[in-house]
Amino acid sequence: MQNKLLIGHKFYYKTDFSNFFHSFYTHAIAWLIDEKSNAKIDHNDIDKNGNCNWGNLLDHLIRSEQSGETHGVPTGTLATRIIMEECMSYFDQEIKNNLQSNCTGITFHRYVDDIIFGFDHNEQLAAIKKILANITQKYEITLNDKKTKLVTFDEINRNSNLKGFFYDLSQKIEVNKILNSNSISNSSNVILYRLIKQLNSFKPDTIKHTLDKFYIELNTEILAGVKGAAKLGLRSLTFFIKGLNEKSYILLDNDCRYLVLSALIDRDNRIDPNLQSTFIDKILQLVFSDSRLMLPFIQLLDVIQLKEKEIKTNIVTNYLQSNWDKNKFQEQVRFYITNNLHQEAYATLLLCSKLNFNIITPMFSFIEESVDKEYVNIDDFNIIFFIHNFILNLDLFSEKDINAFLNMLEKLLKTDKNLYPEQVFTQAHWLIRYYLLFEDSNNIDFHNVIVKFYKTHSQFQTQNMSYDYFIRRYNSSIINSKGKSLPLKKCFLNVNQFYKKLLDNKIQIIKL
Repeated sequence: MQNKLLIGHKFYYKTDFSNFFHSFYTHAIAWLIDEKSNAKIDHNDIDKNGNCNWGNLLDHLIRSEQSGETHGVPTGTLATRIIMEECMSYFDQEIKNNLQSNCTGITFHRYVDDIIFGFDHNEQLAAIKKILANITQKYEITLNDKKTKLVTFDEINRNSNLKGFFYDLSQKIEVNKILNSNSISNSSNVILYRLIKQLNSFKPDTIKHTLDKFYIELNTEILAGVKGAAKLGLRSLTFFIKGLNEKSYILLDNDCRYLVLSALIDRDNRIDPNLQSTFIDKILQLVFSDSRLMLPFIQLLDVIQLKEKEIKTNIVTNYLQSNWDKNKFQEQVRFYITNNLHQEAYATLLLCSKLNFNIITPMFSFIEESVDKEYVNIDDFNIIFFIHNFILNLDLFSEKDINAFLNMLEKLLKTDKNLYPEQVFTQAHWLIRYYLLFEDSNNIDFHNVIVKFYKTHSQFQTQNMSYDYFIRRYNSSIINSKGKSLPLKKCFLNVNQFYKKLLDNKIQIIKL
């Protein structure tokens, strides 16, 4: 589609938006879909005639997902992508109309926040910039000046060589399996057998050489700025290892899964091992250089550990545990949490969990201190990771440490005393609240700790971690609502009813 729109021009101009999802003004959704002047006159989701103001409704829904904030839209969900593509199609149409009215002969292609214009004369570039400036200013969308540049058609169509990089090696491994399975035992097939063996030219070193070439290509594409090269490379490697399957060999040294995993940590015997880095070391270093690669690396490690389980030897996991300092990971988590980089912190904690690095227990005091800092806003997923580890290791903590951690959680979940008691699941940290109530109602050891905590801390007017207290408060709300009840209060009651039903049915929202 991109080529169809752009082929036939001499020059190409590429630009994109600054922090598109994170900085997008939600009211611009209504402005784009319903016309800015119309949307500003009528802010309602339904107009006077009973018709839906589609743009206002989408704007309202997105703001409702983020506590009324108009700055940015939620990222990572398919719903957001659909909504943004819906409203940006109006942006496309406005550009198209302006080009047709002011400067014909220009075509363009947009993919999410990347826009490429095709043109033939220098003066057309000035027209493109003017039209873009007018429309982006109108909808309060900011262009990324650092990424705005003239490009060639070759640059536009530059593709990665990493997709399918391991196809030839996979084929050689499959042929080698057949050749070594004694399936060609007939004397009439000896010549064919030797010919195929020679053509296949597979040796264990072949895997190491392929991995070395792969890393060179990966590094080259990253340095050249090929978009998505690093993620694609990790996924290509993951797909290759996932496809390894071996059932014909009894000897481990002949098993293709073992050969590939060994190659990931292989070193040159002629050089001091302490002076070398392995393939998996260099891949993990890439991850430390770009935190966005943490989750693709974890997916790779999942597949590696699956193959380790199949061949009953943890050679790669053992290598990483022995050669990577867990304190380095702990420092990374501290940095991420302090700087409110929640996804990066969570991914690093997850990686440590998969490598059995216990960095969480030593960090409890850091978490307790961070919660009290105004500039640190730890997200629910990371705190739940710490709660999970806390519950698993209750026997390791002193009573003082237990009280300190639970005291921190109680303060975190404390709601304004003037709020309706039914509002607890519409406030911040509702996910942590649900996780704690679920554990309290299903884990007897944790329940006993919670009961003891509140007995010795009678100063707390609420018991936000107690399932029994939540039920008492819920039942009290139902009794009160049978009298004169405000619609708002009933709405909150319905929210509580929903979560109570989940708890009654033992539904785990998060399972670690």
